[in-house]
Amino acid sequence: MAITSLPLFGPDPVQLEVKPWVLAYIVMPVFVKLVFCLVGKGIKHYMAASPHQSSVPTEKLQKATLHASKFILYFSSMFFVAPLFFDIVGQFNAEPPEPVSLPFADPSHNVQYLKWVVSIPTGLYVTELVLDMDAWPAPATVLHHVASILGLCLLLGAVPWLTLVDTLLFTGCPIIGWFCLSLNWVSYICFAMYHLSTDISVKIFLAKFVFWYSFITVPAQHILLWTWVLLKSHYYRSWAPFLVIFVIDCVLLTDHVYTIYCVDGMKKKCMREADEVAGKQFKEGTVGETTCSPVLLGSNLPGFAGGRHDKGNIGNTMQPQEHLQKDDGARGVDIV
Repeated sequence: MAITSLPLFGPDPVQLEVKPWVLAYIVMPVFVKLVFCLVGKGIKHYMAASPHQSSVPTEKLQKATLHASKFILYFSSMFFVAPLFFDIVGQFNAEPPEPVSLPFADPSHNVQYLKWVVSIPTGLYVTELVLDMDAWPAPATVLHHVASILGLCLLLGAVPWLTLVDTLLFTGCPIIGWFCLSLNWVSYICFAMYHLSTDISVKIFLAKFVFWYSFITVPAQHILLWTWVLLKSHYYRSWAPFLVIFVIDCVLLTDHVYTIYCVDGMKKKCMREADEVAGKQFKEGTVGETTCSPVLLGSNLPGFAGGRHDKGNIGNTMQPQEHLQKDDGARGVDIV
C-alpha cells in the first residue's frame, strides 16, 4: 500500500491513560524554580532597602535564597504529609497492616494524595541537581537526591516488584522519611539567617542551634523508619523491600552525618574568627567596641556566642569586613 493512500490517522487509535498526579512531576520542577526566583527577588529587594547591602557578598545572598526557598517548600509539605504520617504511627501496633486511612476515608484517594505530595521532594531534588551544573551539591548530597528519587519511583509503581502487602508496608517508609525531613524547615530558615547576618555571635548561635537540632531530627527519622520495618517484618512476602530500604537509608544516613559534620565546621570556624576578633581588640585596647557598622540581623543579641565569648561584650562583637568575604564553610545544600 502506497504511503500516499494511507489516512492521516489510524482507524482505531489507542488511548493511553495518564493519571492526573503525573502532571505534578512535570510541573513541580518549574514551580520550585519559580519559588527560587521569587525568593531571590525578595531578598534582593530587602537588601536594596537596607543600608548594609554591600556587607553581604553575592555568594551569601545566593545561599540565603536557596535555604529560604527550601524553608518554604519544607514548611508547606510538612502540613501535607502530616495526616499520612500520623496514620502510619497509629498503625505501628496494628495487626495486620492496613491501607492509609487519612486524610480521606477512601484508601484509594490517599494513594493518589501521597503521589501528589511526594512530587514536592522529587521536584526539589531534580531542580537542585540541574539548577547549576557548575556548582553541584556535595557528592553525599547528590547520592541522597538520587537515592530518594529512585525510592519514590519504586513507590509510584514504575517497576512492578511488590505484592499488595509489601506495597502497603513499603509505603510507610517514604511517609515517615519525608515527614521527618520536612521538619528541617527550622534548619533552613536558620541557614538563611546565617548567610544574611554579619554578626559573628548570631552566626555561632545559629550554627549551634542547627547542630543540636539535627541530633533530634536525624536519629528520629532512622529510628522511626526501622521501628516500622521491624515491627512489620513478619508480614513481608519478599526480601526485596528490606534490601531497597537498607540501601537507600544507608545513603541518606551518610548525607545526614556529612551535613552534621559541615554544620560543626561552620560553628568552629565562626568561633575561631570570634577569637581572632577578640584577640585583635584586646591588643588594640578596644574590647567591647564594635569594629564596623551595625549588623544586618541580630545586632542586639548578647550572650549568643556562649562560653569564653561571653566575657564583656566580646560575644557580641562584629565580624571584621575581611572575614565577611571568606567562605563560611556552609555547603549551601541539603541539611537532610
